[in-house]
Amino acid sequence: AELRRLLIQQVGYGKIMNALHGELLDTWREYNLWEVENKVYSGQKGYSIDVEPIKIVKMTCPSTGLIHAHRVPPNIETAREAIKWVNNEVDADSFEKET
Repeated sequence: AELRRLLIQQVGYGKIMNALHGELLDTWREYNLWEVENKVYSGQKGYSIDVEPIKIVKMTCPSTGLIHAHRVPPNIETAREAIKWVNNEVDADSFEKET
């Protein structure tokens, strides 16, 4: 996870999402829900990356500014729902203190 975070930090989240043809679906607080195109192309032919849509929640730590990204299930529709899933169904509003 730390290596992934460092790669994202070095390359830049914007560049990664552009390269993967990511589409911003929803934003809530410091959380963004993205959907990544499920195909890569070689010439005219497209190849599936995975069998289901790829959705990723991007989180920016408010105190450090570090970016973390996690894949979430394809049925997730909002950034708030995504972060709740990442936190084992605990809603972010119930956190005593965010750091």
